[in-house]
Parts: sequence; C-alpha cells; structure tokens
Amino acid sequence: MANYVSREEMGTMKRYRTIICASLCAFVFLALAGLPGISGAAQKETKPAANAALIGTTYGPALMKGYEDLGGGILADEQRRLTDHAIQYVRKGKSEMIWLNRVVGKDPSGKPLFRIVDVLKLPRRDRGEIVTWFACFYKGRRTDAIIAYTDKYYNRVYRAWWVNRETDRIEEVSAKGIVCQDPAATQ
Repeated sequence: MANYVSREEMGTMKRYRTIICASLCAFVFLALAGLPGISGAAQKETKPAANAALIGTTYGPALMKGYEDLGGGILADEQRRLTDHAIQYVRKGKSEMIWLNRVVGKDPSGKPLFRIVDVLKLPRRDRGEIVTWFACFYKGRRTDAIIAYTDKYYNRVYRAWWVNRETDRIEEVSAKGIVCQDPAATQ
C-alpha cells in the first residue's frame, strides 16, 4: 500500500514548516543582535579584579587622593528624572576608569556622597577615539546609561558599555544601533 498525503495535509505541513522556519530565523536574528537575555555572548562583563578593591568605597564630594576627575554626573531615567546612580570618569596615572556609583547621602554642605558599586577599567583607545557619555541614543531614544568610544566628530561608535541600574553593573554591549553626538548639542 502506497503512502498517500492529501492536498489538505500537504498544505498544513507547508504552513507548519513556514511557521517553524520563521520562528527559528527570528530567534537567530535576535540572538545575533545581542538583545539582553537572549545571547549571553552579546554582552561581555568588563570588571577587572585589580579594581575590585574600589567597590564599596564611599567618597565625596571630592575624589580620593591620586585620582583625577575627567567628568561624570548623576544619571536620569527614561522620563529624565534623576536616579540614585551616577558615573564618574577618572584617571589614576595612565589608567582610566568609569565608576558606577550610588548616591548614599549628602555632606553638611548638601553635596552628594557616593559609594562605588562597579568599576570599568577602560581599555586602550585607538588614536582619535574619545570617551563620551550622557549624549548617546539607542533606537532613537536618548539615554544616560551608555558610555561609548567614538571618533572626535561623533560619527562612529567603536565600543559601548551600558549601565545596568538593576544589577549595579557596567556591561559591554554591541555598538550597533547606538548613535552619539556632541554633548554640547544635547543640552
């Protein structure tokens, strides 16, 4: 007896195959796009052990001795409200770092005090690359939570990190989809 498949069964099998292929393609695309929670390889944790000693340190309003202030500020959320997180861009000798801080109080004059919750030792930049923050956009929306290496004209993003306020971590992310501009232009 020969195996017979009706036209109706054949149509159903083609629809299932199409749905399965589309679902598989969508999953692969999302995994390659590096969306959080889908591909662990898309985000690399960049927290060197050498800077772990700074975590838990409370300081403010001035930096600790030996560190040079290169900029920073308190982060805003998606509705542009200030949060209890701040970043600080510092240099010690030839080493540059980004500190992720929590605002833990105020000194007698009302200036904020900070506790370091994560440290990113910035990797060496190529000639012409600069560090920018507070002036980047992801999917068309401005976010304070991105730190990036760009060219001096802000035309290209080479590397990027995202401040994850839920986990108190700085995570390296894909530079795709991130656009930065001159911070003076975003005021």
